[in-house]
Amino acid sequence: MNKIEVNSKPMNIYVVIISYARMQWLLRCVKSIITSADQNRDISVKIRVLINGQDEDSYRSLLGMEKIFPSDLVNTYMLQIPRSPAAARNWILNRIQVVNSPLGAMDWIYFIDDDAYLPSHLFSEFFESIQLFPDAAVV
Repeated sequence: MNKIEVNSKPMNIYVVIISYARMQWLLRCVKSIITSADQNRDISVKIRVLINGQDEDSYRSLLGMEKIFPSDLVNTYMLQIPRSPAAARNWILNRIQVVNSPLGAMDWIYFIDDDAYLPSHLFSEFFESIQLFPDAAVV
């Protein structure tokens, strides 16, 4: 099978989280994503969190995290009026495309619930899967 050639530009993975009023779980989720991303230098993870309604505590906590990490790792947005989960996901996906230009052929979107967390090896295994199945559109 063909393997994806690793060049100097890492594969982008946009991690999308929709949350509301579950700050502790959300922070655990974001930290687990960062830990997993640190295990593989062939990928570049960009975390996009949408606080789906007025939840100032979660919003401020994540803004504090944004200051600790490299720029563009964590971006947090908050809607004043909550939307349905599907509409919230669409809102953040449109934001990714507007802010970062259209998604490229090697860019991936990873959806995760705010109460979930990743094992530290997840992105390394994901990268290996992509190398084994370079024509995959969904993993």
